Amino acid sequence: MKKLKLFFLSIIFCTTLNSQVPVSFNVTAGNGAIGYLGAEAEISRFSLAVGWRPVGTIYPNQRIESYNAAFTVFSNELGGIKYNEPGVRNYLYFSSTYASEGTLQKDLNENGLYHPMPAIFLMAGLRTFFFPEINRLSFKIGAGININQDESRFAFEFMVNFKLFNNKYNTKFKCE
Repeated sequence: MKKLKLFFLSIIFCTTLNSQVPVSFNVTAGNGAIGYLGAEAEISRFSLAVGWRPVGTIYPNQRIESYNAAFTVFSNELGGIKYNEPGVRNYLYFSSTYASEGTLQKDLNENGLYHPMPAIFLMAGLRTFFFPEINRLSFKIGAGININQDESRFAFEFMVNFKLFNNKYNTKFKCE
């Protein structure tokens, strides 16, 4: 009876392990809407990210830091390559980011001084895994718009993502 319980428990464990939603945690670096450095939690085709960006000013004694939060939606894989086949993997993405101090605006009332303003970034682009057998390193390149209360500007991003760990493809337990 004890062996039968262990057998059923192992079947339940294996089926729930293989049917998990893919979750991964990444670190990001580059010049993008979430900042220069960031962390990202990817859940299936969605991602939540936080980042940091030092916003420069023309005044050497004034240091401004922006803290950003982003929500990203990824498309299905373009081209339909199966997971174990070699080849480059591409995904389209759309992201919306809130930056606490995302834009510097010239203040016309204070002799041309600059002050930081919150901003919203709307970005669309392409995410590429160049080394799919490793499945850890990806690059994001995108373009979009930086919106603040006074004006809108063009925005561009190039980010490198490094996957720290995930639960779906690199799991040690294979129950097939």
